Amino acid sequence: AAERVLRGYSGALVAIDVTNGKILAICSSPGFDLSALDSAEFAQLNRDTENRPMFNRATQGTYTPGSIVKPLVGMAVLQSGLVMPEDEYVCKGYYKLGNHTIRCAHRWGHGELNLERAIRVSCNPFFINAAVQVGIDWIGRFYASAGFGEHTGFELYDAAGVAPSREMARRRLKRNWISSDMAYASIGQGLISITPLQAAVYTAAVANGGIVYRPFIVDSIV
Repeated sequence: AAERVLRGYSGALVAIDVTNGKILAICSSPGFDLSALDSAEFAQLNRDTENRPMFNRATQGTYTPGSIVKPLVGMAVLQSGLVMPEDEYVCKGYYKLGNHTIRCAHRWGHGELNLERAIRVSCNPFFINAAVQVGIDWIGRFYASAGFGEHTGFELYDAAGVAPSREMARRRLKRNWISSDMAYASIGQGLISITPLQAAVYTAAVANGGIVYRPFIVDSIV
């Protein structure tokens, strides 16, 4: 089913059992038929640098996660004590950070909203405002606890991705962490990247109450 959905596209799909980390489906597209692979086909696949069928996007491709991080950022700001569940913020459709403007997906703004509604409508300014108040030192701990920036422990090789941090800003950008880094990281953009497998593991942890399982495909050896 995963292969049928991805046919004709470049991308990946990972389905995971949230109760134990068992991988139900993992697919990278474009791919190839292993049963029909011979040396000539193998050489041709390796020469295809445009579609990269030999590259496993599900486990090795790293991408900015976008709004799926917002529940995690919400947990972080709540546990900081600086933001309460009932606190309201007025979204005007953008967030102004110095001379820089970051837009909300809802062009005219969401108006007054609390954390629950901000998650429901995926409001960028709400999360940026809260995260800038709390800061990367606190929120970074939650990214780390969710497995961002680390290998999942999967049996086959997987990339670690990038977890936002002051150290990462110095290493990647050759400068100190600044407020705009926090603003973008709070909405899953900027100095942050994960694999589709990491995305599945993290969202499974949200679904199961907070357990970050090691994903696996070998159920038993008989």
